[in-house]
Amino acid sequence: MELNNKLMEALKISIQETFGTILSLSPVETDAQICLNTNGILTAIGVTGSIDGNVVFGLPSLDACKVVSKMLGMDIQEPNADVADGIGELTNMLAGGMK
Repeated sequence: MELNNKLMEALKISIQETFGTILSLSPVETDAQICLNTNGILTAIGVTGSIDGNVVFGLPSLDACKVVSKMLGMDIQEPNADVADGIGELTNMLAGGMK
């Protein structure tokens, strides 16, 4: 299996496990296009080892608030430092799950 395919498969598994365990959600893969917008939270985690690179994860602000609200068990309506930290931690978990 090509390295890119191995990484994508590892990421899919990590997403399923992380979202299932931390958020009690079952993500569904779609054909959605990657869209970077300025109204969201975007995080990146550097990865080193047998390969080097970055895992980048982002969500629109409203979705980021909902995800972190679920993580923390509190209602967050507006993006703030807790939301940024929570999405950063989620990105860290996704990257860690790819090992």
